[in-house]
Amino acid sequence: MPSVEKDHELCVLANKLRDLDVSSRDARNVRNRIKQVLHSHRRSLADLNVDPFALESSHWDLQSLPVSGALMNLEALEEVLVIPDAHLELLLQPILSCVRDLWPSIISWLDFLHPMHRVGTPRMQLAPLETITRLISSLFTLKGSLPDLFADTPRIYRLIFDLWVRFDIYCDMPRMNDTLHACVGRLGYAVLGYAIWQPDKEMDGGATMEMDKRTEDSVALHALLGVVRYRRRFLYRQIVRQSHILLRLSVSGNAVRNDIILQNQLAILGVLSERLLSIPHYPREVVSRLVRIIQELLTVTGGPAIAHTATSALHSMWRTAGDRCSLVWSLRAGVLPAILTLREIEPIRHSANSLGLISLEAMSVDVLRALDSSGRALDIAGGVLGLDEKPLERKIQAEINQNLRDRIALIRSLYKKTCAYRLCISSVEQARATLRRCSCQTVCYCCKQCQRRDWPTHRRACRENQVIATHGDIAPLDAHFLMLCGRARLRSLAPDILAEISRLPVAAPDVPPCFHVVLDFGVIPPAMPEVSVMGASDTQEAMVWVTSFLHLPTRDAAVRAMYIPVRMLAAF
Repeated sequence: MPSVEKDHELCVLANKLRDLDVSSRDARNVRNRIKQVLHSHRRSLADLNVDPFALESSHWDLQSLPVSGALMNLEALEEVLVIPDAHLELLLQPILSCVRDLWPSIISWLDFLHPMHRVGTPRMQLAPLETITRLISSLFTLKGSLPDLFADTPRIYRLIFDLWVRFDIYCDMPRMNDTLHACVGRLGYAVLGYAIWQPDKEMDGGATMEMDKRTEDSVALHALLGVVRYRRRFLYRQIVRQSHILLRLSVSGNAVRNDIILQNQLAILGVLSERLLSIPHYPREVVSRLVRIIQELLTVTGGPAIAHTATSALHSMWRTAGDRCSLVWSLRAGVLPAILTLREIEPIRHSANSLGLISLEAMSVDVLRALDSSGRALDIAGGVLGLDEKPLERKIQAEINQNLRDRIALIRSLYKKTCAYRLCISSVEQARATLRRCSCQTVCYCCKQCQRRDWPTHRRACRENQVIATHGDIAPLDAHFLMLCGRARLRSLAPDILAEISRLPVAAPDVPPCFHVVLDFGVIPPAMPEVSVMGASDTQEAMVWVTSFLHLPTRDAAVRAMYIPVRMLAAF
């Protein structure tokens, strides 16, 4: 039987199986026939035996008989790979044997037909994008059964990742039909479920094995980075930009259709940022666009479930970034109201984790300013969960909100972005463009002349506000704010601290002791201070050394808030 007829027969048989019960006689007869065709693949799929890269250049227009024959062979093979799982299990060994024998030819033809060779040319429209996308995605479902072939063929990773990263270039996105949209979804499923992970005996389906138990495939990640020329920031920009495109394609009327396509895209973003390809500084465009995606998803039916995945990806970026810029940009873009809305719609852990991280980072001046600009900072406690995974008590919620309110008020009163010299003649716009903060962090000046002229007035306050004994990774402005928060809290807790000091045993009553008070701002509301005997005082009277401490999952920091005689506590 000619190869073309065998192609057609395989397609017909595969389609027929979709409507048959797996245990029926007709199904067994169809499966037996498929096995016979696959066993004779050297005849039934003979067109794949031609080396495409040995053909003359005229064949690159994809209109010749050898190319058409190979394309039909690939389509027939793909039809077999996507038959229902119940039938596929019974045909798995013949399929694996066929794919293994034809593997070099399959990869060569996929490479030859790939649209990356025709970008920017009239031939681009002739590329069989649907067939290539479907077959590559289907082949990756066999990765756990053919691990050696995938390990020895880095080229297949380049083929799938190039399609996935650049599908907006290869497809006419505004006019993409439902078929191509589904193909993009299959690409995302193959990447998330198989391509980026090492083969595992439990890896029998994209959603059956927990993500945190999988091991990354270094060959695949190397190929992914190679596709984007090792520009990780570009990769993140591209993923989020395409996610936004997929969102617009998925929304029909006031509801989301084919939500799994966008869900997979955002899940890949989360996995890459959390475990596989995290970077210290995520692009602002990525963060802002991801926030817009969350906001848009909250306006359509079916969107909140996908918004949780987007929020989780954003949370991963906050955690793995080397700075707080991504968190600050997110807050300024309005992510907090979106998360609080999402928390009200579907109160699951993702939103609580994000709100908890925001509250922990709320000892940083830039984060507090961003919270203040969001307009919803005082509502954050309602969505935070306690250690027992349950919502916090109303009393504790009120304390958290009040604590944030006090911190924001302190920042507003302290860190004004105007020239501190009251006789400054510069306009507000001119002064703001050249403002520089004094080393004490409390005032700014627009020029050195204004700083010199204001020095007689500012001298004493400057010396009192210098940060001393800083420990850990903390910015100067945050260190100063941590010091002032410690002083403010010490004043409010002075009676309690004095009572605790009176109960502490002193080793040598005739030697003035030095007490150590630790104020932990790593939790909201701050816990009661720890008071202990530090040793002997270096003066003639008992002293108190006050440390403002900040313990976060990613860093610890501490500053000396005060060093004063014990008797001065009574004056507070």
